[in-house]
Amino acid sequence: MKKLLVLFTGFMFALTLAGCNLSDDTLSEDTSLLIIDVNPSIEIILDDDDKVISVALLNEEAETAMPDVDLIGLPIDEAMDIVNEALIDTGFIDVDSDENIITITTSDEARNDEMKEKMTASLNKRGVGATVFGGEMLDEYFDLAEEYDIGVGRVRSIARAVEIDEDLTFEEAVELSHGEIMTILRDEHRQMMDEFIQERRDHARGMRDHARERTQDHRNRDENDDVEENDDTEENDTIIPDDDNNNDNTEETETVE
Repeated sequence: MKKLLVLFTGFMFALTLAGCNLSDDTLSEDTSLLIIDVNPSIEIILDDDDKVISVALLNEEAETAMPDVDLIGLPIDEAMDIVNEALIDTGFIDVDSDENIITITTSDEARNDEMKEKMTASLNKRGVGATVFGGEMLDEYFDLAEEYDIGVGRVRSIARAVEIDEDLTFEEAVELSHGEIMTILRDEHRQMMDEFIQERRDHARGMRDHARERTQDHRNRDENDDVEENDDTEENDTIIPDDDNNNDNTEETETVE
């Protein structure tokens, strides 16, 4: 499934889309972005209590590993446990290997080590050997951070928002608050997950329709077989005259005493 991006036209468009005052719907300045990458790539937004606000499955591997996983409202420690269980169950994390590599990227670079430790602890509970890295930022992120005098983690979040909203320039996004940037990401998560769920429903509906068609085909074949058997039975019940007996009767009739 191709990546589904929600294109917002900035702050005012989000206001109209929400149908309410955005100040009531905008995430707080203490929200943060967390990306877990094991090839399945999972993007999570956390509130100021480190509870999951929204989740986006960024590639097909993530959709394969976590089609039915619900992390909303969970503390990040529990969410990581569930993510790791799903990745182990689907083979993206190998419990028999010490060469698993997991990358953690946050919008607050000061929390990278904290999130790496949480991920390592979650894996250790399961006896999984893995190397947990902090996500590397592109050189251009550092250049932009210096140019705009903002943190490189904020640059990463802004870059993500600009990727989502093609009408939003980086210069415009810098003027938005962190909460507004995270709201753009959160709304994209919701739309992506809605699209993903709908695709799964459509697929399930298609499978059910196919199963019904196959069942009907079997029934039709069985009915045809019954009709053919009945036809054969009727043919077998037809009485055929015995020619020899007829001949004998004829000879007896012709005998003259």
